[in-house]
Amino acid sequence: MKTINILFLISCITISCHSNQTEKEKKTDLVNTQLITKKDSLKGINKKNKNSSQCLCFDGIGSKKGNEPIHTFEFTNGKKIIVCGYLETESEDITISEFNIFDCETEKPLVEYGATRICKIVKKKDTLQINEYTNLPILKNFEWKLVKIGKQTITTKNNQFIISKIVPDLEKFQIDEVVAEKFLKNLKKGQGFGENWETEICFLEVLSLKGNEKAWNILKNYETFIGQETDGAIAETWKDAVSLVEWVKKYK
Repeated sequence: MKTINILFLISCITISCHSNQTEKEKKTDLVNTQLITKKDSLKGINKKNKNSSQCLCFDGIGSKKGNEPIHTFEFTNGKKIIVCGYLETESEDITISEFNIFDCETEKPLVEYGATRICKIVKKKDTLQINEYTNLPILKNFEWKLVKIGKQTITTKNNQFIISKIVPDLEKFQIDEVVAEKFLKNLKKGQGFGENWETEICFLEVLSLKGNEKAWNILKNYETFIGQETDGAIAETWKDAVSLVEWVKKYK
């Protein structure tokens, strides 16, 4: 009888020990699971904080590393880009010159525009559009106005940036035909260039953009027409005018 009781007691102790060991393992597993879950959760928070932290400018045209960006844009897939450069004006659109647009993740410039370029940055849905402008004498009495001449877009697809080419997107404007005819009539061959050379070249540019072939023939042969070689600012203005008209005509 004693033998049976002893065996029964040993059996109970053994079962109890196994039971306690199992509960300990369960608690250990539970603690480990909680630690892993907490660790993963912290990883997620840190990653989120890192992604949401401010992206500053990098070395580029019109900016130095660490400069505050003019603007930050975040696409629906979470990718961020920043605009760094010289801010001209800011209203509904951002008017800037001499700037880069950087990818926050790679720190690489996606596009860049030099000091002579004037652009407005607008966001349409999930696309950033860069509209390029130039000053032209299209108003009354040959007064100047910024006119849109081209555009470029940045969007994303499959987590990659898609950057378009810069293409002409000429703003529509009207020119008084009587004024245009009088202007062309007053131009004389071999007269050289006077103090209003810039208005003269750029109004020829305006008329050429409107499709006036007489103005275009004079503009592209300007030195021959006026009987004088250009240099410095005059040469630069003339060549820029011819290049713009040729660029717009190429895409028509």
